[in-house]
Amino acid sequence: MRKIFLTLLIMIMPVTIIVCGGKNQNSIGTISKIEDNLEDMSVKYSLDVFKKDEYDIHIYSEEYHNGKLNKKDLMMESTVSINNQNKNIPIDIYYKDENLSIIVGSSGIELPLDFFNNLENGMAMSILDEKREIQLNKELKVAAYSIGNKDHSTHSINLDEDYQASRNEKDLIIYIKVNSI
Repeated sequence: MRKIFLTLLIMIMPVTIIVCGGKNQNSIGTISKIEDNLEDMSVKYSLDVFKKDEYDIHIYSEEYHNGKLNKKDLMMESTVSINNQNKNIPIDIYYKDENLSIIVGSSGIELPLDFFNNLENGMAMSILDEKREIQLNKELKVAAYSIGNKDHSTHSINLDEDYQASRNEKDLIIYIKVNSI
């Protein structure tokens, strides 16, 4: 009986280790909030990468009007090299004077967006508060700007869920996607 139990245990252990160990093979690191300033509608993240490599980081957006997808844009693409000294990449997203500024590492861009033209109904920003795992070739929502409806009420977006038709007039959802080069 003991021999059978030990034999089964020896057979099951490697399978369990392989299955559990391979679960997050595409995970390359984590993203966590360093600082936010919702008054200025800005957030700073740190992308901490586990492996040395070159990565292509894409920041893109989906713009919704009254809950319907209006357009999808690539906002920025940046190539970064991860070495032993530099395993974290700062990512800043902030709104200023009808422009959206994005900084990834040492590269940055300022984009004038029509999305920010009419702010009389109020604006809200949704961000990641908890550390999230970043997976290779998989998008992750990192921020959302929402402009209220005619009732002057603005509803935030839950970044952990799939986008559902919002009660806002406009929503701009910002994603990050990391690819290995």
